[in-house]
Amino acid sequence: MATGDTAEAVAKTIVGAAQTRKPQLRYPSGKAARQTAFPRRFLPRALFDRTLRKQFNIA
Repeated sequence: MATGDTAEAVAKTIVGAAQTRKPQLRYPSGKAARQTAFPRRFLPRALFDRTLRKQFNIA
């Protein structure tokens, strides 16, 4: 993936997750993951899924 996150950024997220006192369920790593996590909280599931499929041309 040409536009994917670097291995260093992902490793930094993993280390931060492993060292936290209060673990979270998910740890988005990189700009694209954070941008995707935000609307996921507020949009209905069907609308979010439709938008995601359209973005990745999978239906």
